[in-house]
Amino acid sequence: MAAFFIILQLQGDFQLDSDALPILIIEDPETRLHPIMLSVAWRLLNLFSLQRINSTNSGELLSQVPLKNICRLVRNSNRVVAYRLKAKKLSLEDI
Repeated sequence: MAAFFIILQLQGDFQLDSDALPILIIEDPETRLHPIMLSVAWRLLNLFSLQRINSTNSGELLSQVPLKNICRLVRNSNRVVAYRLKAKKLSLEDI
């Protein structure tokens, strides 16, 4: 997380295109942050216009993300497969 904030503070001649959405990749933030700080950091990141790729085992973090945005990656011996929940598969009660 600290690296992300340093990047935001960098100034220079480099300008992103107005349509560009930077990608932030975060791996297992729950291992380094207290659950309250994890929640605060996630809400802060939601304020920025960027794409987030996050690997996590945290149910608390997953609960803050809409189901349509969750994707499970499974690594097989020769490829990586992405799985998503289909919107029509869950009842309103399940959602």
